[in-house]
Amino acid sequence: YLDKGDVLWVGTYSGLNRFDTASQRIVRYGYSADRDDTLSNDLVIAIARDARGSLWVGTLNGLCKLDEEKGTFKRYFHDPKDPHSIPNNTIRALFRDSKGRLWVGTTAGGVATYDYESDRFDSHLAAGNAGKGVPASLSAQAIAEDAAGDIWIGAWGAGLVRYSPVDGEAKVFALPDQRIYAVNTQDPAVVRAGTWGG
Repeated sequence: YLDKGDVLWVGTYSGLNRFDTASQRIVRYGYSADRDDTLSNDLVIAIARDARGSLWVGTLNGLCKLDEEKGTFKRYFHDPKDPHSIPNNTIRALFRDSKGRLWVGTTAGGVATYDYESDRFDSHLAAGNAGKGVPASLSAQAIAEDAAGDIWIGAWGAGLVRYSPVDGEAKVFALPDQRIYAVNTQDPAVVRAGTWGG
């Protein structure tokens, strides 16, 4: 994730690395079983900065928000008793849309958006929204936004999903290869999806 000031955040199987391209200095952040203010897991899958400037890190086991001054993290986990927790602990995608919403894509838990004021998450699963929303079984590997404000989700095994944040309607487009890893909406007339098979 290329950040302001030419800082590169790199997620690895061994934690998060902050690489300052000007000074060539690397700072590593990792998981520690002895502390609850470190990364929740060393396998880092997704990185994004929210509309208020916080850096978020999605891991194989939990979502983390970095306090850059202290070098510590706040951890977020799925709680089956709390509908406003993250949908699943395996975070596959993080995306900030044009309205500043932070989207969280998970394995088997679908997608949610972060509520800045209440420090909680709102699910966009069909099961929790009277039949509207994103299919509950999908694994959201990639998230992008088109020029109309619709959210496109690369759903492993399910297809390409177009989701309207306005009315909650979702449409699934089947592809020859349903193992979607990437979604690109830069061209306003075309949505591109990258799959395991090409």
